[in-house]
Amino acid sequence: AYEFRCCVTGLTVRPLLVASHIVAWSKDKANRLNPRNGLCLNALHDRAFDTKLMWIDRDYAVHFSAELQNASDISRLTLEWLTQFEGRHLLLPKHFSPDKRFLVQHAETCRK
Repeated sequence: AYEFRCCVTGLTVRPLLVASHIVAWSKDKANRLNPRNGLCLNALHDRAFDTKLMWIDRDYAVHFSAELQNASDISRLTLEWLTQFEGRHLLLPKHFSPDKRFLVQHAETCRK
């Protein structure tokens, strides 16, 4: 659906891309194969999303946790590259855009 392109960064290096679930595979068996429960992310942003350091709001804008932005053990350059996408909107696929309900559900778990 994403034409092998990270929906946050636009990266097209296939070995670095991950088909990521919005609602975890283990949490919702009914939506495991639902294409609207998926995002194409690069490996770093996928990990940030899975560990709740990054979320996407109902308007498809990307956000990062203050915990990440205030971390002292991350190099400035790495942090700048990762978080430069704050507030940017996803590069949406032509078909099967992410389900906003799933994004809101994920975002709520990130803000706790």
